[in-house]
Amino acid sequence: MTKRRWILALVLVILVLVGFSLLSCIGRHSADRMSLARMYRMNMLFDELSLTGDQRVALKQLISGHRKDLEPAVEEVKGRGGILRDLILAETPDQEAIRRASGDLGSAIAEASVQISALAKEARSILTPEQVEKARELFQRRQNVFRETMHERGGQGKEF
Repeated sequence: MTKRRWILALVLVILVLVGFSLLSCIGRHSADRMSLARMYRMNMLFDELSLTGDQRVALKQLISGHRKDLEPAVEEVKGRGGILRDLILAETPDQEAIRRASGDLGSAIAEASVQISALAKEARSILTPEQVEKARELFQRRQNVFRETMHERGGQGKEF
């Protein structure tokens, strides 16, 4: 009887590991689907804001509807950031090239920011004024925690 329990426990552990591996693989390799971590964070935010079912559906549709519009801007920011990083870390840094790349990155960030602000405006129209205020408070609280963490690390001489 004890041997059967051990075998059953081993089979269950293997099934759980295989299941988590499949979920991880799906999350990493599904280009058109939202990652599991992003879905989790989005659902946490939805819960904290006490969204209704209709609001959840409307926001998810809004985000997925604008994803294709935002992807080029986000890719541009990533690409420009990579170019700047490579120039900064080059064996012989070219200051003028770094300045140009910094300007290009700033322009790409500006364009992406304009597009994201339009998305945020549409999202605010779905929320109640109380939910908008609560969202601002949540973001401000998270920003304060980040700043405090960076300040503490800076005070201890640690790099971030």
